[in-house]
Amino acid sequence: IELARRAAALAVSVGASDVIADALNTEGCAAAGTDPASVELIRRSLELAISRGLPIQAGRAYSNLYGVSCDQFRFEEGEQYYRDGVAYCDQHDLDAHSSFLRACRAIVLEHRGRWDEALAIGAQLLDESPAAPLHQICVQALIGAIRARRGDPDFWRSLDGAIARAAPTGQPQYIVPTRLARTEAFLTEGRVDEARREAELAADVARGIDEWT
Repeated sequence: IELARRAAALAVSVGASDVIADALNTEGCAAAGTDPASVELIRRSLELAISRGLPIQAGRAYSNLYGVSCDQFRFEEGEQYYRDGVAYCDQHDLDAHSSFLRACRAIVLEHRGRWDEALAIGAQLLDESPAAPLHQICVQALIGAIRARRGDPDFWRSLDGAIARAAPTGQPQYIVPTRLARTEAFLTEGRVDEARREAELAADVARGIDEWT
């Protein structure tokens, strides 16, 4: 947070609007885990980026505004960020940010019990040429989890593919949700020992991380 503030102060002194927007965004995201009000910094980043014609910074701001809203379960508030963000990113060919927004959308729909819509968005993301392959990990895990709950065939194909992608990243934000989706799937089949092992693997990865990770 301190580094972001220092970067913003320096950028202000030289009139570097793109750096100011990035610094505001970074500070807002870094503080969001402990201070929900910090989302205002990301909003300021978005306003600055749009007013100065900075599409890369605007796309990042839309992604983080929606992502933070989803993380904090403020789904209704996030709706506008999603709609405006997808429209903006598609208009400016910001494929990675558009992919992120849609991946988050699939997760929100799953949380809200709208499984058919979540599966439709997820399938579309997996079928498209991957602009951001890491975003597809959670989508694969989500699809596998929903199909497992429904007793659909071949759900392990999605879950195995998700962990094959997630494990090499070494990043908890991809590995832990995927391991937990696999835990749930094992439980739906009554495979308690394997479910326990997956949960332990998720816990091993999660151990020692904080709200910044």
